[in-house]
Amino acid sequence: MAPRQGSVGLLGPPAGVPLPVLPLLLLLCGQMLDAQGQGSRLRQEDSPPRIVEHPSDLIVSKGEPATLNCKAEGRPSPTVEWYKDGERVETDKDDPRSHRMLLPSGSLFFLRIVHGRRSKPDEGSYVCVARNYLGEAVSRNASLEVAYYRELDDARAELPQRDSGWEGGATTTDEISPWTFDMGCRCCAGRH
Repeated sequence: MAPRQGSVGLLGPPAGVPLPVLPLLLLLCGQMLDAQGQGSRLRQEDSPPRIVEHPSDLIVSKGEPATLNCKAEGRPSPTVEWYKDGERVETDKDDPRSHRMLLPSGSLFFLRIVHGRRSKPDEGSYVCVARNYLGEAVSRNASLEVAYYRELDDARAELPQRDSGWEGGATTTDEISPWTFDMGCRCCAGRH
């Protein structure tokens, strides 16, 4: 049985196609498949995401900037999202008014750390998640803690209400001059 016209025979090229043209035809077909992303070579180069730089724990002052680092690799390049205490973090990409920015590297940058008595939106446990079509990678947890000075009123409430032993019996911060420590000891008029 003879092959039909236009089909490739087991022993030769399609009818009407000269033998020297066949390698060129196969080469062009292979390049078209690769250009469309359906060739086997491109798929072999793709890889799932992996975290190559994990975030570290931070202690930051209220109102100061801070950065939680995260770097991921993969092919195609993974997208990175951040989660705080299990909830997705809103960044400037979601809301241009946000004080949190997702940097091109995947790190999370805080323009300023927000921390109040009732609201502590930046303090917590963070992870970054990198994703591409082959899967996802999750970083180690990193905690962000806010260091702050207690208000003077809070500190006064905790002072002992007894004589401190200094001349004049100062018992609160209102009664202690800021110059006390520069002038020497007041208990013995600066003799030691």
